[in-house]
Amino acid sequence: MEEINATFFHFIFMQTAILFYAFLFGGLKIDGFSRYVAKVAPIYEILVWPICSILSAAGMILLVYAVSLVVGAALTVYRLALITDPED
Repeated sequence: MEEINATFFHFIFMQTAILFYAFLFGGLKIDGFSRYVAKVAPIYEILVWPICSILSAAGMILLVYAVSLVVGAALTVYRLALITDPED
């Protein structure tokens, strides 16, 4: 029973962190932000594009991890249901 509690705690904690990350960096429009930076200070465009790319890649990795957490939590519940159901 501790395993399912830990699974759901991890699931809820990570979903909250991923949503926070999405809200934090979701407003960062790469094209608009890059164009603004290029107008204000062209030298910073060299630094901004890799940072935006890294943040986008991290967001995609977190999205894939969030989907795998949903599948993992569902499989844990299914396995617990098979263990506790004596008729199956």
